Amino acid sequence: MTEPGVLRSLDQLYIGARPAQQIALIASDASTPYRTSARTVLAYTGEEVARVLEEDFTRNGAPLVLRMDRASSHDAPAVRDVLRAHEVLQLHGPARYPQYYGQHERQNREHNDWLAHAEKIDDAELAEMMRVLNERWLRPSLGWRSAAEVWERRTRLRTDRRQLRREVMQRTARLRARLGAKRQAVRLAERLAIEQALEDRGLVRRIPGGWC
Repeated sequence: MTEPGVLRSLDQLYIGARPAQQIALIASDASTPYRTSARTVLAYTGEEVARVLEEDFTRNGAPLVLRMDRASSHDAPAVRDVLRAHEVLQLHGPARYPQYYGQHERQNREHNDWLAHAEKIDDAELAEMMRVLNERWLRPSLGWRSAAEVWERRTRLRTDRRQLRREVMQRTARLRARLGAKRQAVRLAERLAIEQALEDRGLVRRIPGGWC
């Protein structure tokens, strides 16, 4: 990602072992390791995902694109309603290709390292974890700045969301005509359409093995 605020990721984090296992939903910016929200949920359902997203978008502003894996709770009607209301495109990665979500995998190692030493894991503990990771950790990849410092200096998005959505729909239709109607081809067309539209606007750039 070339600038913060364009693309956000949401991932689940399983904490502890069953039967007392807890589930947290953590959202973060794709340009900088800034966590925008971290919440425990009662159950990993579409309604809970939608609640977390609504709170996140209201507090931090809505990204242009939200990247999530293909869990059924991410494609639920309640989630689609929230994304539609905030005019956010939904981006799913390739099936069985966890590298596409590598940023969250790396961040989850930081989360697990923190929570391994927590006496009690609740929303207050997650908030403290998020504060330290965002504000106190000076990262070499950010020029020895914190993620919060980079996030606070982000520029306001000026992209016309409706125009972007129309373009993505048109690109998707053209790609589907070329790739065919199989389910896997349809999903590929949707993903490529979003990635190409963002690249054309200079919001992402292609690197070996993916995007940044």
